[in-house]
Amino acid sequence: MRRPRPRLIRLFIQEYFNLLPERGHPQFDTLDRAVQPILQAGAQPLMCICFKPRVLFPSLNQDVVEPNDYAEWERLVSSLVKHYRDRGAGIRYWEVANEPDIGEDGGCPYRFKPDSYARYYQHTVAAILRADPEARVGGPALASASSPILPALLAILMHVVAILMNVAGVPVRITAFLARAFVVAPGAVLARLLAVLTAILPLSANILAVLANVLVVLTHIGRLRIHRRHRGEREHTEYSNCNGFDHASLPL
Repeated sequence: MRRPRPRLIRLFIQEYFNLLPERGHPQFDTLDRAVQPILQAGAQPLMCICFKPRVLFPSLNQDVVEPNDYAEWERLVSSLVKHYRDRGAGIRYWEVANEPDIGEDGGCPYRFKPDSYARYYQHTVAAILRADPEARVGGPALASASSPILPALLAILMHVVAILMNVAGVPVRITAFLARAFVVAPGAVLARLLAVLTAILPLSANILAVLANVLVVLTHIGRLRIHRRHRGEREHTEYSNCNGFDHASLPL
């Protein structure tokens, strides 16, 4: 893993890690064994939260997307973040779900609606920031660039940011992750990217960082399209997957 010198490795936190075997008693030993090789490679984990502890989600149903006890869920997420902060792991990035618009088809146990994702996002992010106020949080890592989940999330974020800036003068940093649909539909993603930028630039404390990340997105789109032209559609898809470029972060 060290040889390619990766700087950021996305880690899916799923049921396999069994983070909450019983209510009130989290355990992170199994997850520690997955995080450690990433750190040893000199990379930073991007922690993708896409798990459903059985005690909080008794039904195996991708359409049951919210825990039966949000207070317990927030305690679990805060404990998780605090665990790695106390260990000095240096984990900064936390992502709320993966491809939540398509559920199990995307390897994620959730199939959210816009309102449920916005609600779940708020609870989860509050728990993350309670344990680490410096964390970079984001979502929704959509499968489809046209999903209604992103506009719903942006509407919530813009409302919260407006309240904080007007009432308390508090600077807010948000990390938004874009869908990876550019592999097959770069035009659609560019259109959505422009819409996202229009919404978030007025809220950004670091416009240059946002624009720099847009350049990264455009560069990868160009590289992937050139590769497809020279190697064919099948190898193009394989190239995009081995690159690990699922999404881009927009640090505000």
